Amino acid sequence: MKTSFGLDIAGYSTGKSGFAMAKWKNKNSIEVTVFQGHIFSKKFNSKYPLEEIVKKERDLIIACCRNSSLIVDIPIDLQGLPHSNNASFIWELTQRPVDFAFGALAPLANLIGSPVARFQNLISEDFDDIIGKNIFETYPARSLELINLPSRNYKNEDISFNNGHWNGGPAAKIAQGLGLVAKKDGETLNDDELDAIICAITGVVDKNFILQGEDLNNEIYNLIMQKLNMENLDGNTMSPPLGYILLKENPKMKILIIKKKLTGNDYK
Repeated sequence: MKTSFGLDIAGYSTGKSGFAMAKWKNKNSIEVTVFQGHIFSKKFNSKYPLEEIVKKERDLIIACCRNSSLIVDIPIDLQGLPHSNNASFIWELTQRPVDFAFGALAPLANLIGSPVARFQNLISEDFDDIIGKNIFETYPARSLELINLPSRNYKNEDISFNNGHWNGGPAAKIAQGLGLVAKKDGETLNDDELDAIICAITGVVDKNFILQGEDLNNEIYNLIMQKLNMENLDGNTMSPPLGYILLKENPKMKILIIKKKLTGNDYK
């Protein structure tokens, strides 16, 4: 049975990270467990000793990658930032080509700088060999655009499941459109949990549902040319980051959502 973990990572001071595990049951269904009480969901102030937290975070990442994959929605391969070589445009000092093409936040000079710093501190050189093999990066908002579901204005929103439907704003439309079904009435999801679910699903579906490799490269290149109103980008490398993948097609199957407290047995 194919399994993938999804992590929507936030900064240490927020305690808002979402963490989920997707299991491919059969061609018609996926089961996603949304975990509570994991190390990434705990809130720490800036004076808290780092070593103890980092060990627990790394242990969880290693466990996820041991027999499955981990998909995160935060930049992993920074492609030389903040020291971009041979930059031709101002945006190249703060954004990777994929960020500029898809309108994503700058990895180091914007709101996601704190989560980026947190994750960069976790992935030492020991992780180099598994980026793009067991650890992947995705961008849920762009995936939602590609599969024609709401991709904006769903952050900081909670949704609830009752009588077979999700109630709320754009986030509810996303959950309904993806085919999410809660195991019980009254179940709720916040935006971070929803992003973690999208990450986990992206890692477990068949490769035919995924935008990556040369097709992703062409998508980035063409969007950048449109934004810059140029016919070509001779001499510029606009390749995607290592391990970057997107959901390009809605799997259109039942996705059962279960929420539970994380235990060590969940990721062995």
